[in-house]
Amino acid sequence: ASGEAIHLESVIRLQTQVDGPWLPAGDFMPMAERLKLTADLDLQVIHLALSGLRTSRGDIAVNLSADTIADWGFRNKLVDLLGGQPALCKRLWVEVPEHGVFRQLEAFRDLCRTLKGLGCRVGIEHFGHRFVEIAKLSDLGLDYLKVDGSFIHDIHLNAGNQEFLKGLCKMVHSIGVLVIAEGVRSDAERNALACKK
Repeated sequence: ASGEAIHLESVIRLQTQVDGPWLPAGDFMPMAERLKLTADLDLQVIHLALSGLRTSRGDIAVNLSADTIADWGFRNKLVDLLGGQPALCKRLWVEVPEHGVFRQLEAFRDLCRTLKGLGCRVGIEHFGHRFVEIAKLSDLGLDYLKVDGSFIHDIHLNAGNQEFLKGLCKMVHSIGVLVIAEGVRSDAERNALACKK
Protein backbone atom coordinates (compact mmCIF):
# COMPACT_ATOMS: atom_id res chain seq x y z
CA ALA A 1 0.00 0.00 0.00
CA SER A 2 2.86 2.41 0.74
CA GLY A 3 4.63 1.66 -2.54
CA GLU A 4 7.81 0.60 -0.75
CA ALA A 5 9.47 -2.71 -1.60
CA ILE A 6 9.18 -5.43 1.02
CA HIS A 7 12.29 -7.05 -0.44
CA LEU A 8 14.41 -7.23 -3.55
CA GLU A 9 14.38 -10.50 -5.44
CA SER A 10 17.69 -12.01 -6.38
CA VAL A 11 17.77 -13.47 -9.88
CA ILE A 12 20.51 -15.60 -11.37
CA ARG A 13 22.08 -14.84 -14.73
CA LEU A 14 25.01 -16.53 -16.47
CA GLN A 15 27.54 -15.00 -18.84
CA THR A 16 29.21 -17.69 -20.96
CA GLN A 17 31.72 -15.44 -22.70
CA VAL A 18 33.47 -12.20 -21.85
CA ASP A 19 31.29 -9.26 -22.87
CA GLY A 20 28.65 -11.73 -24.03
CA PRO A 21 24.96 -11.53 -23.20
CA TRP A 22 23.66 -12.45 -19.75
CA LEU A 23 21.49 -15.55 -20.05
CA PRO A 24 18.35 -15.86 -17.89
CA ALA A 25 17.99 -18.87 -15.60
CA GLY A 26 15.48 -20.51 -17.94
CA ASP A 27 18.25 -20.89 -20.50
CA PHE A 28 20.70 -22.80 -18.31
CA MET A 29 18.92 -24.17 -15.23
CA PRO A 30 17.47 -27.20 -17.10
CA MET A 31 21.04 -28.21 -18.00
CA ALA A 32 22.19 -27.56 -14.41
CA GLU A 33 19.38 -29.83 -13.20
CA ARG A 34 20.42 -32.62 -15.57
CA LEU A 35 24.05 -32.28 -14.44
CA LYS A 36 23.07 -32.12 -10.72
CA LEU A 37 24.61 -28.65 -10.34
CA THR A 38 21.65 -26.74 -8.90
CA ALA A 39 22.91 -27.00 -5.31
CA ASP A 40 26.26 -25.44 -6.28
CA LEU A 41 24.51 -22.64 -8.18
CA ASP A 42 22.05 -21.99 -5.36
CA LEU A 43 24.84 -21.83 -2.80
CA GLN A 44 26.60 -19.21 -4.92
CA VAL A 45 23.35 -17.23 -5.14
CA ILE A 46 23.14 -17.28 -1.33
CA HIS A 47 26.77 -16.06 -1.15
CA LEU A 48 25.93 -13.19 -3.51
CA ALA A 49 22.76 -12.33 -1.58
CA LEU A 50 24.73 -12.15 1.67
CA SER A 51 27.25 -9.83 0.00
CA GLY A 52 24.37 -7.66 -1.15
CA LEU A 53 22.88 -7.61 2.34
CA ARG A 54 26.22 -6.49 3.79
CA THR A 55 26.48 -3.52 1.45
CA SER A 56 22.88 -2.34 1.11
CA ARG A 57 19.73 -1.74 3.08
CA GLY A 58 16.55 -3.78 2.93
CA ASP A 59 15.85 -7.47 2.51
CA ILE A 60 16.66 -9.88 -0.32
CA ALA A 61 14.68 -12.92 -1.48
CA VAL A 62 16.47 -15.90 -3.01
CA ASN A 63 14.80 -18.66 -5.04
CA LEU A 64 16.08 -22.20 -4.50
CA SER A 65 15.72 -24.90 -7.12
CA ALA A 66 13.33 -27.75 -6.40
CA ASP A 67 16.21 -30.24 -6.72
CA THR A 68 18.39 -28.35 -4.25
CA ILE A 69 16.07 -28.73 -1.27
CA ALA A 70 16.60 -32.49 -1.15
CA ASP A 71 20.42 -32.21 -1.26
CA TRP A 72 21.78 -32.81 2.26
CA GLY A 73 25.26 -31.65 1.29
CA PHE A 74 23.73 -28.31 0.29
CA ARG A 75 21.88 -28.14 3.60
CA ASN A 76 25.08 -28.64 5.60
CA LYS A 77 26.97 -26.01 3.57
CA LEU A 78 24.04 -23.62 3.96
CA VAL A 79 24.06 -23.99 7.75
CA ASP A 80 27.83 -23.40 7.79
CA LEU A 81 27.42 -20.30 5.61
CA LEU A 82 24.50 -18.77 7.50
CA GLY A 83 25.41 -19.81 11.02
CA GLY A 84 26.77 -16.97 13.09
CA GLN A 85 25.20 -14.30 10.85
CA PRO A 86 21.85 -13.68 12.57
CA ALA A 87 21.60 -10.03 11.49
CA LEU A 88 21.88 -11.03 7.81
CA CYS A 89 19.62 -14.06 8.20
CA LYS A 90 16.81 -11.81 9.48
CA ARG A 91 16.96 -9.98 6.14
CA LEU A 92 17.16 -13.10 3.95
CA TRP A 93 13.94 -14.51 2.45
CA VAL A 94 14.25 -18.00 0.95
CA GLU A 95 11.60 -19.38 -1.37
CA VAL A 96 10.99 -22.58 -3.32
CA PRO A 97 8.55 -23.04 -6.22
CA GLU A 98 5.27 -24.74 -5.36
CA HIS A 99 5.94 -27.74 -7.62
CA GLY A 100 9.22 -28.41 -5.81
CA VAL A 101 7.65 -28.11 -2.38
CA PHE A 102 5.08 -30.80 -3.08
CA ARG A 103 7.58 -32.99 -4.95
CA GLN A 104 9.99 -32.91 -1.99
CA LEU A 105 7.63 -32.15 0.91
CA GLU A 106 9.60 -33.81 3.72
CA ALA A 107 12.86 -32.26 2.55
CA PHE A 108 11.13 -28.86 2.36
CA ARG A 109 9.71 -29.34 5.85
CA ASP A 110 13.23 -29.97 7.18
CA LEU A 111 14.63 -27.01 5.22
CA CYS A 112 11.96 -24.77 6.76
CA ARG A 113 12.96 -25.85 10.27
CA THR A 114 16.62 -25.26 9.47
CA LEU A 115 16.13 -21.83 7.92
CA LYS A 116 13.64 -20.65 10.53
CA GLY A 117 16.09 -21.74 13.23
CA LEU A 118 18.70 -19.49 11.62
CA GLY A 119 16.30 -16.53 11.53
CA CYS A 120 15.49 -16.51 7.79
CA ARG A 121 12.02 -16.02 6.34
CA VAL A 122 10.69 -18.91 4.28
CA GLY A 123 8.08 -18.92 1.55
CA ILE A 124 6.65 -20.61 -1.50
CA GLU A 125 6.61 -18.94 -4.92
CA HIS A 126 4.26 -19.58 -7.87
CA PHE A 127 1.62 -20.75 -5.40
CA GLY A 128 -1.97 -21.68 -6.17
CA HIS A 129 -2.03 -24.56 -8.63
CA ARG A 130 -2.04 -27.14 -5.82
CA PHE A 131 -4.19 -25.16 -3.42
CA VAL A 132 -6.26 -28.25 -2.56
CA GLU A 133 -3.17 -29.60 -0.78
CA ILE A 134 -2.67 -26.51 1.39
CA ALA A 135 -3.38 -28.48 4.59
CA LYS A 136 -0.04 -30.25 4.07
CA LEU A 137 1.68 -26.89 4.64
CA SER A 138 0.01 -26.00 7.94
CA ASP A 139 2.88 -27.06 10.20
CA LEU A 140 5.76 -25.55 8.22
CA GLY A 141 5.83 -22.13 9.86
CA LEU A 142 5.82 -20.36 6.49
CA ASP A 143 6.22 -16.61 6.46
CA TYR A 144 4.76 -15.93 3.02
CA LEU A 145 3.20 -17.27 -0.16
CA LYS A 146 3.69 -15.67 -3.57
CA VAL A 147 0.57 -16.31 -5.63
CA ASP A 148 1.35 -17.29 -9.21
CA GLY A 149 0.88 -14.54 -11.77
CA SER A 150 -1.63 -16.64 -13.73
CA PHE A 151 -4.13 -15.96 -10.91
CA ILE A 152 -3.22 -12.26 -10.81
CA HIS A 153 -3.30 -11.25 -14.48
CA ASP A 154 -6.56 -9.42 -15.17
CA ILE A 155 -7.86 -10.27 -11.70
CA HIS A 156 -10.05 -7.16 -11.84
CA LEU A 157 -12.00 -8.94 -14.61
CA ASN A 158 -12.03 -12.45 -13.09
CA ALA A 159 -14.52 -12.98 -10.25
CA GLY A 160 -13.37 -16.60 -9.78
CA ASN A 161 -9.75 -15.61 -9.16
CA GLN A 162 -10.93 -12.80 -6.87
CA GLU A 163 -12.86 -15.30 -4.75
CA PHE A 164 -9.93 -17.73 -4.75
CA LEU A 165 -7.57 -15.04 -3.55
CA LYS A 166 -10.00 -13.72 -0.96
CA GLY A 167 -10.39 -17.23 0.50
CA LEU A 168 -6.65 -17.87 0.45
CA CYS A 169 -5.89 -14.59 2.20
CA LYS A 170 -8.53 -15.18 4.86
CA MET A 171 -7.16 -18.65 5.54
CA VAL A 172 -3.44 -17.91 5.69
CA HIS A 173 -3.59 -14.42 7.19
CA SER A 174 -5.27 -16.03 10.22
CA ILE A 175 -2.03 -17.95 10.90
CA GLY A 176 0.26 -15.00 10.18
CA VAL A 177 1.30 -15.84 6.61
CA LEU A 178 1.82 -12.92 4.23
CA VAL A 179 0.33 -13.22 0.73
CA ILE A 180 2.22 -11.58 -2.15
CA ALA A 181 0.88 -11.27 -5.71
CA GLU A 182 3.36 -12.12 -8.46
CA GLY A 183 3.42 -10.30 -11.77
CA VAL A 184 1.08 -7.37 -11.11
CA ARG A 185 1.08 -5.49 -14.41
CA SER A 186 -1.42 -2.67 -14.06
CA ASP A 187 -3.06 -0.23 -11.67
CA ALA A 188 -6.38 -2.03 -12.25
CA GLU A 189 -4.88 -5.31 -11.01
CA ARG A 190 -3.18 -3.61 -8.06
CA ASN A 191 -6.38 -1.82 -7.08
CA ALA A 192 -8.38 -5.05 -7.23
CA LEU A 193 -5.80 -6.80 -5.07
CA ALA A 194 -5.86 -4.06 -2.44
CA CYS A 195 -9.48 -5.02 -1.72
CA LYS A 196 -8.62 -8.66 -1.01
CA LYS A 197 -7.04 -8.19 2.44
